[in-house]
Amino acid sequence: MNQSSAVGVPPESPFTPRHRTLLEALDRAAEQAADRRISLLYEGPADATSSMTYAELAQRVATLAAGLSARGVAPSEPVLLVFETGFDLLVAFFACQRLRAIPVPTHPPAGLRIDVGLERVAQLALRAQTRLCLTSDALAPIVRELSTRVAQQRAEPLRVATVSELSAAASLHADFTPAQPDDIAFVQFTSGSTGRPKGVMLSHANLTANAHTIGLALQITPDDVFVNWCPLYHDMGLIGNVLSSLCWQLPLALFSPMAFIREPGRWLRAIHTYRGTISTAPNFAYWLVVARVNGRRREGLDLSSWRVACNGAEPVNAQTVEAFIQTYQPYGFRPEAMFPVYGLAEASLAVAFPRLGAKPCFDRVQRSLLTRGLAQPARAEENAACFVGVGHAVPGHEIRVVREGSTELVSERVVGEIEVRGPSVMLGYYDDKEASAEALRGSWLRTGDLGYWADGQLFIVGRSKDVIIVRGQKVHPEDIERSLDVIQGVRTGNVVAFGVYDEEAAEDRVVVVAEQAPGDGETSDVAQRVRDTVMRDHGVSVHDVVFVARGVVPKTTSGKRQRALCRARYLAGELRRTDGAAPDDATP
Repeated sequence: MNQSSAVGVPPESPFTPRHRTLLEALDRAAEQAADRRISLLYEGPADATSSMTYAELAQRVATLAAGLSARGVAPSEPVLLVFETGFDLLVAFFACQRLRAIPVPTHPPAGLRIDVGLERVAQLALRAQTRLCLTSDALAPIVRELSTRVAQQRAEPLRVATVSELSAAASLHADFTPAQPDDIAFVQFTSGSTGRPKGVMLSHANLTANAHTIGLALQITPDDVFVNWCPLYHDMGLIGNVLSSLCWQLPLALFSPMAFIREPGRWLRAIHTYRGTISTAPNFAYWLVVARVNGRRREGLDLSSWRVACNGAEPVNAQTVEAFIQTYQPYGFRPEAMFPVYGLAEASLAVAFPRLGAKPCFDRVQRSLLTRGLAQPARAEENAACFVGVGHAVPGHEIRVVREGSTELVSERVVGEIEVRGPSVMLGYYDDKEASAEALRGSWLRTGDLGYWADGQLFIVGRSKDVIIVRGQKVHPEDIERSLDVIQGVRTGNVVAFGVYDEEAAEDRVVVVAEQAPGDGETSDVAQRVRDTVMRDHGVSVHDVVFVARGVVPKTTSGKRQRALCRARYLAGELRRTDGAAPDDATP
């Protein structure tokens, strides 16, 4: 295999995005597509909606920016955004940028575990060094508790303000210095745990480049309509839907993640109602609408308008892809509309897309050779792993697969580490030079993901950095381990967390292996403390808690925990449990 094909698809011509900054994109949309609407679907009756034009969005952004300026918000100042899905979040996001401040969006505390959510947001506020938190009127009574929590850990309090109160106090005469392409447009934290989450710094140039390349790859036209339920504090929802629709001046229909989880069929109904053409979601969402939307709720459904169903943010499962196509083809969904993709926050979002209009490509490889880094085709009777092709590099970007720890390109069907370069690659991690230097190798971003080339397509095998992904949420094992190191009943420094991919459920299951401290209570009580701690700090369930004897948790000679080896022993049944328990059926 020659080097050019191993690298992927290099840019064929100079790559020039439609806009230099997101604010330029907003201003042009307000002028050129003033009547194009962003529609918001509420969780009540199906017809409960409101909408806002791009012109109205730009006006509300200018008003809030003036209010923020009057409040003393300065350029380059990080501002925490805590909102449910809605217009206020979009207004706050762009208003911060109008001032050249840095929005830091995060998920709101909600549901039955509000106290846990507040603590996670407070830790993020401390990590991002924010002095101001913007929120909505509905969330303000809850979010104001953040001030107390932050004040307990630093001298300077966190101010909490709402969009409505700042907009009402805005001056009519506020001048703003235009944002520049290299300015930080926002910071996305890849983990909301109480450990040390990494903040991905993305510039205006990064984001406009990614929105532009998405449009080119999907061959977007003025007739396209985006439909989105993904969280707007996450790259898939914010960049893949909101910013892409803005940069291409397209209509957008939004509703909340909780509305989708409660009633998955709302997603399909929204596509039907708004004649959506482009909609993205993690793999688990496609499985959910197969498993939980019954025949009665599918009656009258017409998905024939849906031309691109992006499937990414977590491993794309072949069974899920096939089941979704089989289930919804009778309702107008075309197999070639299923669009498995690959991306990551450190590259803004999109990295690899398949050829538009092609049916999904499956590759069955020998499991026995895969453990040695070879992805060789399997015979029909062999025990095989099946991977889904994600295509090649998006326009203006390059992908290469190299041997782990080196820059040596691997041959076709040899597994290596995926690296990407192009205008969408992040500036670095917020206030973390060491992590930035580790991730950025010259102009190449080390993704930490493993994959291989076959027949011109990239196939994703796994993650070299041990990141666990549960329903699109990334959790770092070291964060879980840090939380468990301090709980009663577990030997400090002798607990390992990892993910085990469940093909039937199409998502990772969290497994914890720990050495139990002697005399610290019943095993069942310690196991419950483990589960409660992980849920509280990281928002995910633990599938299995395995207690082992002292000295069993594998470590290097320097004392570092060996997660990969521990995981391999767990899967092989080689870990002798001291609790005598069997894996339970808890689901993430």
